[in-house]
Amino acid sequence: MKLQDIPPELRQAIFELVLTAPVAPLTPSESQHGRDQLLYSLRDRQYEWPPRGVWQQAPTNKAQSLLLVSKQFYVEIQDIFRRLPNHYHVDMMFVKNYGFWPTWDIVKRPTSRYIDKVTATFRIFEPTDDLDDRFKDSLSFSGGDGGPESAAWALYELLVSLIQHGSGYIGLPNNQSFIINEIEVNVVASTDGAAHTKFSCRDNDNPWWLRRSAIEYGKQLVPEERLANYMISNLDIVFKADRDVRPYGRELYEHIVESITFQLNGQEWKKKRIDEYLDECHPSTWSQGYRNGLAIIIGAGPTSGRGIARVLARQDGGNLAVALLARNADNLNSLRDSLRKETNGILNSFPTDTQPDNLRKAFKDIASHPDFKDLKLKLAIYHVKHASKKPFLEETPEEFNESMQVYTTGAVVFAQEALKLMYEQNGGQTLLSDTNGAKKGTIIFTGTLGAMRTNTGYAAYGATRASARMVAQAIAKEHSKFGVQCVHAIANGRITDEDTEETRTGKHMRAEDVGQTYLWLSQQPSSLWVHELDLRPAQESF
Repeated sequence: MKLQDIPPELRQAIFELVLTAPVAPLTPSESQHGRDQLLYSLRDRQYEWPPRGVWQQAPTNKAQSLLLVSKQFYVEIQDIFRRLPNHYHVDMMFVKNYGFWPTWDIVKRPTSRYIDKVTATFRIFEPTDDLDDRFKDSLSFSGGDGGPESAAWALYELLVSLIQHGSGYIGLPNNQSFIINEIEVNVVASTDGAAHTKFSCRDNDNPWWLRRSAIEYGKQLVPEERLANYMISNLDIVFKADRDVRPYGRELYEHIVESITFQLNGQEWKKKRIDEYLDECHPSTWSQGYRNGLAIIIGAGPTSGRGIARVLARQDGGNLAVALLARNADNLNSLRDSLRKETNGILNSFPTDTQPDNLRKAFKDIASHPDFKDLKLKLAIYHVKHASKKPFLEETPEEFNESMQVYTTGAVVFAQEALKLMYEQNGGQTLLSDTNGAKKGTIIFTGTLGAMRTNTGYAAYGATRASARMVAQAIAKEHSKFGVQCVHAIANGRITDEDTEETRTGKHMRAEDVGQTYLWLSQQPSSLWVHELDLRPAQESF
């Protein structure tokens, strides 16, 4: 009997059985060909990782042969696809020291950004002699001897990749991320004698936080149970917003709806519900948890600098961690402490003047500060105040050069260090055309009307302000194409950090309004960048 002669209902049942039948699991030897190493990133976040030994291959299309038989079968199979849920299976082979090899079983392409369920089977193997050397030592997770520690982290990398890019090589158009209702992880016993005798290859092979995963309620756990227990203990850390894993936690909270269930050899073992994690997580954990990036402001004084920093640090503002730079350490630390109370934000102080070596040291300290770990520099503001007034014939070369150093030379070094950090954190000095228009950061010079015109007694002042304006223009012309916006903002009028009749009626500028403007500049898309703007209260003459 031919397929065409079978009743349609029975034929469709056969087709559905063929399409949804589980794929026989392969061994590493059988599955090593055609695998590519993945590069992970968190879209719209500040975090990127190099390849970490996760090797993926394109899934096979089980429907292809049926679709090519006849137009009638094509219509029937498409009807089956419409009825099937978005349920994906992945075989997760972990080959010690040779990487993590996910193989996806995908019946149909995603029809929306919502995935009903992902079922993952986790298997661990000892490497065999016939494996390609390109896989060897490819894992680059912290610690790990090729055993469970790296295996657990590989699971989280896979989840992030699934959320951001889809299963296998199948994603959504328009770069959309996925929402997953439920994840099921089945950890199975080893079939080839793979041993799990330790959790780490550090000098302290079994530190207490790893040893505890091997024992539960006084009972020594079997290998697969040890691994599952270790995965769950790490998952608890991820979902409780531990600083070192905040990028993972935020992505999982935003994209997993119901639960992550762990099985042992096909039997449900433990279920972790997302709403239960949320109930256990105190709001203050989250308020101190995630920041959209880092801002650096030099010239952080008690008035305009304070108001700008407040806007940038607030969660309902820029939600940025802020590095405060100024000359007077005592005043700067006092400003830092008061802003922390006002914003509940992440702010740290770095006393420095504008001498080149001191500025470079400040940037080095900022880049290595633990509070700014994994945060990309989004905004660097040169907000230094410097005034000099004297008759021209009384101006000395030494005093003139000092003015140039304090303001203009300092601006040059500040911008250089900001550019270096932005490029270092974003894959180098790459062109916008090569990064789909991704913006790397914004540098703002706060100038004054003296940059445009000067007056009697202001030769040095006007020269330094005009020079800084030209520096900003040179940076913009050279570095805009690499994704860095440089802005010269002319502050024309008095700035005060309070809400008064003068600010409400347009006689003075409010510092927080300047901060909002600077934040807006930093958020401009690559399709429209402001280079120079005039800031003034409504009643200021110009």
